[in-house]
Amino acid sequence: MQSAQGGSDVDRILARGLGKLDTLGQFMSLYKDWTGTYPSETSPDTLIDGYQQQQGMSVEALRTYATALSNELAESLNDLAAEQQSQLTALNSLWNESTGSSAASQAQSQLGVGLSAETDSLSLTANTVTAAADTLESMVSQKASAVEQSLSENVAGLSLQQVSQLVDYAKNGFGGSSSEEAAAKLRAILPEYPGGGSDVA
Repeated sequence: MQSAQGGSDVDRILARGLGKLDTLGQFMSLYKDWTGTYPSETSPDTLIDGYQQQQGMSVEALRTYATALSNELAESLNDLAAEQQSQLTALNSLWNESTGSSAASQAQSQLGVGLSAETDSLSLTANTVTAAADTLESMVSQKASAVEQSLSENVAGLSLQQVSQLVDYAKNGFGGSSSEEAAAKLRAILPEYPGGGSDVA
């Protein structure tokens, strides 16, 4: 079932972890900018595509289908079975010649076995779909929670802005700055650097 924003209920669960994955992807891009390759040769897009494998799926749609099937089974099929059994019972009582009575009884028995098998099969299908919905919801929720809890907005205590500035400075050799000027730039970025702690310009 689609929400007003166009995403499924599973998409809404996945969205909980996307912000932190996006931040991680930006750190990965900085890593590539500095080293020439992504960590473990895995791009941010590949990482997010793997996380989004269940995108577009709907737990609610599966449960709605299972409920509809169960309701149909409980109402229409059970009523039909009772009606058919009743008609065969009437046939048996009206057609009391031994051969005919035997045939009616046999037909009644076969119908009962067939209806029972079909009913059991449909019940199993409904239960299987419900179990699949529960498993999907649990799996996606656990994945989103793991990302939320495991990933940080920082790497080694540094924000994306700090790391970006450090990479930029390192790539251009601090713009030809003297060692004192380079140290001052580091102090503006790194709180732990001797004398550091100023905000990044």
